[in-house]
Amino acid sequence: MIATIALSAVLAVLGPLADASDAANGSAASAAQAPENPAITRRVDAQFDAWQRGSLDRSLYALRANEQLGADVVGAISAHLKPLGTLHSANSLFKYKESGSTIYVYSLRCENGSIRMRLGFDPQGKISTVSFEPDP
Repeated sequence: MIATIALSAVLAVLGPLADASDAANGSAASAAQAPENPAITRRVDAQFDAWQRGSLDRSLYALRANEQLGADVVGAISAHLKPLGTLHSANSLFKYKESGSTIYVYSLRCENGSIRMRLGFDPQGKISTVSFEPDP
């Protein structure tokens, strides 16, 4: 239990998730079933890989996101993601709007486990939100 809480604390990176809890519970007002969008899935795959390697392309991130992602944060999250191993599948669960961004929620199945990833984009297409949490 403590490990899960610590992992969640370390892996919740950017963006407030107050509305996300409603979305996670399937609230029709805040979440919509997200049909598979190959372009978004490719971005999710690429970002998961980048986070596992601990090497982000900062040009893809919004200014606020870049300001919050110090080397210590990226390194800590990378250390937690690496043991999951190779990504086998990324399944779109739902999407929702928050503070002008569109947030996509994916279940990632890896060689050694699974994790849930939220990846949000601002209106300019820059990454505004990233979080990783245990996949229920």
